[in-house]
Amino acid sequence: MLDEEVAQALRDLDDDVLRLSEVGLACADDVAVLELAVREARVLLTLDEHLGDWTVPPLSHRDFRNQLVILRSAGARWIRTAELPV
Repeated sequence: MLDEEVAQALRDLDDDVLRLSEVGLACADDVAVLELAVREARVLLTLDEHLGDWTVPPLSHRDFRNQLVILRSAGARWIRTAELPV
């Protein structure tokens, strides 16, 4: 969901960035997006504040591994993804 300029700015900082549109998943559903992130051990950045609403309740710790973190102006929502089928 982030535009190419944002992806390039992150790449310029030596971050390994993969946009869904680059791998043919621009219109993928939430499950496919989360499966890719878990399978490739990636941090998922999205503007979709409803991504993962169907999964488990948020967690309170700050370990990013196996977590979906949704940042909003009202705060952060943490969702464990390790139990998703991959």
